[in-house]
Amino acid sequence: MHDSVDGVHTLLGSRLRDARRGREGRIVGIDQTQPTPALLIVWASGQGAERVGLSREELQALVEASVSRQTRKQPGDDGDVTAPDSPDVVSLAIGSSKQS
Repeated sequence: MHDSVDGVHTLLGSRLRDARRGREGRIVGIDQTQPTPALLIVWASGQGAERVGLSREELQALVEASVSRQTRKQPGDDGDVTAPDSPDVVSLAIGSSKQS
């Protein structure tokens, strides 16, 4: 049995920015059934869902950033999680194991 990361539901629906490729998408799923967890992201370019693998530590850090951001959420803030350089944001190296 794989160790799962708690609280991943907080990521569902969040926007994620891939600064390296200059694109944005929405997290539509999280897969923790495999040895390597993955986010399912639908990019704004409309090319279908992409399965993006990441380490458990990266997933945990992203969940922590999301929870932290939600607890500090201001009126009018949409609560998005992005990946540029910022103290409360997690940078991810976006992979390319695409699945539609």
